Amino acid sequence: MIGDFLRRQAFMRDHRWTRSHMSPYIDRELDSRDRARVERHTEICPECRRALATLRRTVQALRRLGIDEGAIAPSGAAGQQRTAGPVAERVIGYLRRTG
Repeated sequence: MIGDFLRRQAFMRDHRWTRSHMSPYIDRELDSRDRARVERHTEICPECRRALATLRRTVQALRRLGIDEGAIAPSGAAGQQRTAGPVAERVIGYLRRTG
């Protein structure tokens, strides 16, 4: 009973952490330990596995459209609050500039 509770707590902690680190994972900004943490969680969590696959497809589609790191301003531009991951920030900045 207590073991199940603790496993559930650990799963939810990893679930929240993984969701907030998907963009840096795709951008290869995580160290090997954190990359492994994302990979371990997505192996057992179908929701995060789908979210990661969707994010990958979105990034690939944007790159095919020519929206890659060279075309998008660096994240955290002056006057912007960091509310999204690096990929999302760059896409938002690109869309604002190209209107």
